[in-house]
Amino acid sequence: MKRGWGKRADEDPSHHLYILLFEAVMVTCVMIALFLYVRSFENSKALEKSYLAKDLALMTFAVTQSPGFVNYVYASNQIFVQQYNFEFQKGQVLVTDNIGGRKGTPFFYPYFDKKNLLLETLSLNNPFGLLFQFDQNNLKISGANAFESLKCPDVDTKDDNAKLRKIAIDPAHGVDTRIGSDTNSQGAGYVVGSLKEQDLTRDISASLESALKQKGYNSILTRQGDAFVPPVDRASIVSRDDVISVVSIHTGMDDNTYDSVKAYIYSSSHSIVKSEKLACLILNEFAKKYPQVYTPDVIRVDDVSTNDLKILDTDKVAVLVEVGNINYENTILKSQSPELAEPIANALVKYYG
Repeated sequence: MKRGWGKRADEDPSHHLYILLFEAVMVTCVMIALFLYVRSFENSKALEKSYLAKDLALMTFAVTQSPGFVNYVYASNQIFVQQYNFEFQKGQVLVTDNIGGRKGTPFFYPYFDKKNLLLETLSLNNPFGLLFQFDQNNLKISGANAFESLKCPDVDTKDDNAKLRKIAIDPAHGVDTRIGSDTNSQGAGYVVGSLKEQDLTRDISASLESALKQKGYNSILTRQGDAFVPPVDRASIVSRDDVISVVSIHTGMDDNTYDSVKAYIYSSSHSIVKSEKLACLILNEFAKKYPQVYTPDVIRVDDVSTNDLKILDTDKVAVLVEVGNINYENTILKSQSPELAEPIANALVKYYG
């Protein structure tokens, strides 16, 4: 028999094919695993939970090393703390969340547990923030309300003549009833089920006008009824000499897992500090009335060229308020409009009083 008469296994073409198929399957499995791993981080918010566990552990350690009394609210403008649960026990911080009614993967991080530290086993479910109170060896950690963490600018806004002038109320949106190819049929703003932004802002604004009148303040609406009013016409109302400030009413459209109230101001306005105070007061009042609602700090915007934000392009005190998240099933927007207008009216009275 000649040498080489038979074929070696590694020279068999089918053998090479099997290897290639095996490698392709392995690569596919690895790619799927990586994809699922990344998705798991996105869905379970693992990065946020890991960060919160470590940050709160360091915070606990720092507070317990203080030589005096500590009263500190832990909250974040970047992370929605309210969607997580927190446990402080056995020398560690445990952070969990609920995804679609299912408890997500917990993350924990240890903190330095002083032997003589008095801290009861503690669980906080969906707090807006965490209030750390430490005195000697007693540490108390409790849930914090939004209004406890928002500190408004210390600027004098008292105006004895405010009731002699007018507050402009801007009900956002309105349906464009013009006839022609340029007709805007989407002027109603956000629409979710039976909730329409243009109807909600109209009703809240009308209730705000009534509430201010009862408190002795005059106001003027930039939109009457359902008709759309162009931004330039709204701006002309705000620019009137007898108008001292403007509050623009919108609704928000966020993730459907939480409700929110947000306040926007123009960063280049000459009245930015006073606008920030009014915006802060509005958020505080909403937080008191609706403690379950997410109220982040005042949001400053640099670009007011879009239609929704053009109303802020003034040197008068101006705040745009997004009342509620229209995409949230149990949103406060399902409340009666007088209830939703009340926090804004109370904030304006505090601002000028």
